[in-house]
Amino acid sequence: MYMHKLISFALAGAASAMASGLSCKAYGVAGNLVSLDFFHHDSQLLEFTHDKTVDGHPALAPTQHSKQLFQFFSCNSPSKHYKKGGQVRSLTNTSLCLTPGTVYLPSDKMGDAVPYPDNADNRISLQPCESEHSLQLRKQWFMETETNRAGLVQVSQQGWRSDSTSDTLIITDDGVALTSHPHKGTEPKHLHIKARV
Repeated sequence: MYMHKLISFALAGAASAMASGLSCKAYGVAGNLVSLDFFHHDSQLLEFTHDKTVDGHPALAPTQHSKQLFQFFSCNSPSKHYKKGGQVRSLTNTSLCLTPGTVYLPSDKMGDAVPYPDNADNRISLQPCESEHSLQLRKQWFMETETNRAGLVQVSQQGWRSDSTSDTLIITDDGVALTSHPHKGTEPKHLHIKARV
């Protein structure tokens, strides 16, 4: 009787752990990561490299050639904090996700949104996909938007419902980051997945 109760308790715990995780499926275009302006011009191919790292994880950087393929995975919302969305995953290893270093919070004053955590490295890296409600999953939570071009979709960081959408890229010699607002005087660039031809 005791053993039966113990087994039942263990099975219930396992079921609960599974229920609290994410259920995701591949959706839409699979292809390379690219930076494009509003008119889908000025294309810059991007890939993760171990030459630049964020806490030991490969960082996203401009490149001339890449065989790395990614796809948006639509996931069930893990809690009421999240809008409909999902993760951008590597197709070489679907347990690895695009992970910006920060999310952006709406400013209390009229002005730009503010990064959170405020002392974090904001560059995008490739890290293990999070499946539980956490800051890491919040960073990895994206949405996909179709464009008017076949084989091309835009991906934007959503974070929580209360966060600002981050869809503008900052490209430097040290890597690539996302922000919720373009730098003044510059043409905004956005992150896309472009199907390989």
